[in-house]
Amino acid sequence: MGRARLLNKNLGPILYQLPPRWKANPERLKDFSKHLSKGAANVFEFRDPSWFNNEVYSILKKKKLNFCVYSMPGVDCPDIVTGPVVYIRMHGGSMLYGSNYSDSELKSLAKKVKAYLKKKLTVYVYFNNDARGYAVKNALRLKALCQ
Repeated sequence: MGRARLLNKNLGPILYQLPPRWKANPERLKDFSKHLSKGAANVFEFRDPSWFNNEVYSILKKKKLNFCVYSMPGVDCPDIVTGPVVYIRMHGGSMLYGSNYSDSELKSLAKKVKAYLKKKLTVYVYFNNDARGYAVKNALRLKALCQ
């Protein structure tokens, strides 16, 4: 963590994005988790679907690590919460990094965000569909829908 610790309460989640062809290895996850900073919200984005299983979720819950829920064409990422932080990445619905989310998709997401907030969870939503400039537009619309 080094100098990032100086951010104190201003330090947000730390994302560990695993490669798309890196198959599930629960033992490696357990070993890696021993080296993580206890004072940070550590989030895992598993790109290979083999990680979407109860053994992995159990490890994350036990270690108080957070599962990254994401929207990406061709991947059916589960909507699961394993820790105190809900971390959502919107990579694009129909085209990776380049599609605009519809109002109905954003309303559905806003409903989920409100439910998480009601449970006193901390929620982060990141729009990464910026190839055509939709990220800011979608983020502003989601913000309005959540108010």
